[in-house]
Amino acid sequence: AKAAKNLVNGTHARVIWAAVRAWPVEILRLSWQLRGVFPGGPPHLACGFSDPSIFFVPENLFFRLESAGLKIEGGSEVFSASCGTRLLCQTRTGAEALAELAQTEAAAQLQARALRLPDCLQRPEEMCASSRSAGRKMPLQPVAFHAPAPLNLRSLFAVLYLNWPLTANPNCSPDVPFTVAGLPQARTDEKIHAAVLIGSLLRAPQSTIVVLGRLFVEPQVQYSVFVYTAPLAATDACAEAIRWMTSDWISAKFKTAELPDVIREEHFHEKVGSRHMRQWFKLHEAYKMMEEHERLEGRLFDLVLKFRTDVELQAPISLADFPEIMTGRVVYSAGDMLFMCNRDVARALLENILHKLEGRAGNESRLLPLDYGRLLRQGEGQAVNLQVFPDVGAQYFRKGVAGTAPPGHFVAAIRKHRRELEEAHRRAMLGEPVPTISGHWRFRQDTEQYATWKKMDRLPKDHEMCSMKHWYYHVHRTEPEVLMRSWPGPRLGLSKMRHYHHCNCEPPDCIPSGWPVPWPSTKRKKK
Repeated sequence: AKAAKNLVNGTHARVIWAAVRAWPVEILRLSWQLRGVFPGGPPHLACGFSDPSIFFVPENLFFRLESAGLKIEGGSEVFSASCGTRLLCQTRTGAEALAELAQTEAAAQLQARALRLPDCLQRPEEMCASSRSAGRKMPLQPVAFHAPAPLNLRSLFAVLYLNWPLTANPNCSPDVPFTVAGLPQARTDEKIHAAVLIGSLLRAPQSTIVVLGRLFVEPQVQYSVFVYTAPLAATDACAEAIRWMTSDWISAKFKTAELPDVIREEHFHEKVGSRHMRQWFKLHEAYKMMEEHERLEGRLFDLVLKFRTDVELQAPISLADFPEIMTGRVVYSAGDMLFMCNRDVARALLENILHKLEGRAGNESRLLPLDYGRLLRQGEGQAVNLQVFPDVGAQYFRKGVAGTAPPGHFVAAIRKHRRELEEAHRRAMLGEPVPTISGHWRFRQDTEQYATWKKMDRLPKDHEMCSMKHWYYHVHRTEPEVLMRSWPGPRLGLSKMRHYHHCNCEPPDCIPSGWPVPWPSTKRKKK
């Protein structure tokens, strides 16, 4: 309602903020001042929170009130329900009865009549430990959790309402799950279906054969592996690797590119300018394999993991490390090496990715549109500083773009200069010349990477797209909004043997038997 919006966003915002730090009765008294703005009339129940890190389960609260014989609607009983000093709920009749009392007297009556709620305002693992020590065998129906970080809120929603596993914490037994009153109890045998997409050259496949057979910690996760790759090399070592990948240990669905596929991939290569962008063509083909599998099975996957055979994982993946993946529009990414997201996000990211990448081809030094609000919501990390920004002439901002400043500097610099940055983008859209700056090594002659590639005479040309840069930008521009999170845990590495042990014969470097010689693209380059 307009009145509530003005109170929160207008001149009274500081009053609300001050109340958030106080005893919830103050918040309730403020909320009752707004009771006339609700279209359906004043609420029957109002709850005040003195801590923003609370995950509230209203169904369990209503169940507790009814079990105690306290009705939310009607009646003259003055009562409240509380979780310590951080959550207080009160009926409308109770609020009206106390409205004329002084605040101290109203607070005293509320506390005296409060229903003290058990299983309240602990972290989930603390509730599990308490239940375990007490020998409880019944499902837990907590009214409120303590959520130490905002991302835990999505995780708790998934646990309670979508039947996802909580954590790998031994205190949290599936025999005593968290439940929501009135909803079916979560089945402990509920399966989570994940698709693993390997759309790339098969580099150093021995690096991941073992982990691909046991990729997730949680036994509930059932996954299928879809591999699309270039034509294979006819070697004994590669044949053995393929046998392992298609055996019962991994059971990968396998497809190798045929001549028409390679020709289409080369056309994509010509548009995007750089060879390492071809991985997105291969990934899209693996995504299409997954879609065909879904059509045949009549069921969509829950998760999608983009993977490579040369990534060295130190341990299987645990969903406990990805708290937002169940319900959030987020993608957990380690550069362009691997990423994981839920099925809806995967559709938004991958369904038309080739068309989107081709549409962004061109001079890599040009200024592309940026949504600075979205960028601030995402935060630092990943490849944000590889993007091209307007140079607003501020040394503080230049230091943030260079990537040499302490954590938090870059975000602070964007907040400080956001108005100038957005104005520069507006001028660029009108065709005015705007000076630019980027943290990408290709534009910074003072970097070690620039010197190394120059020495090898392999500096990228202006039109050669950078896969890391454009993967970040692709996520940044996806609608509806998707936010990129860093892959949790230690930094991932690639096998040192990836350039020496691989299983592909991809033109023009290697031409399979019976294919055109010389390769057509080689003849075009010579001309």
